Amino acid sequence: MVPGTGITLHNRGSLYSLDPSHPNIVAPRKRPFHTLSPAMVLNADNSLYMTLGSPGGDGQPQTLVQMLNNVMLFGMTPQRAVEATRFRAYQNGRVSIEPGAADSVLTALRARGYTVNVRPPGAEFGGSQMILVHPISKARITGADARREAYAVAW
Repeated sequence: MVPGTGITLHNRGSLYSLDPSHPNIVAPRKRPFHTLSPAMVLNADNSLYMTLGSPGGDGQPQTLVQMLNNVMLFGMTPQRAVEATRFRAYQNGRVSIEPGAADSVLTALRARGYTVNVRPPGAEFGGSQMILVHPISKARITGADARREAYAVAW
């Protein structure tokens, strides 16, 4: 962590380039492609409600939306939200889904023309972490994903 900032450095800068002809050149007014996609959810008063993130390349937005829905729509705790069954949609109507989805969901997806593959939990479905700030006590409640090596810490 950079002292006094709260910023944790990472090792993903290797995806950037110093070659001026490369699309991922580090330069002013450029936004090089990068696979980290942490997110913050704020309360109406702009105070912090939740932070969440997941590795997983192009699947990161799908993982983040699923975790967010798990908390906001389904009332799950952070730990339950990151452990819940996930899916990953690909091009051409392919869907991978973890065991645990109801048979009726799999049948409905196939009836709509999707090619559905049930696959074991793993890195394909992300490896998320989440910190939620309890609205009353302000306690930090964490969740860490067993799909990858992970733990969540908040203070």
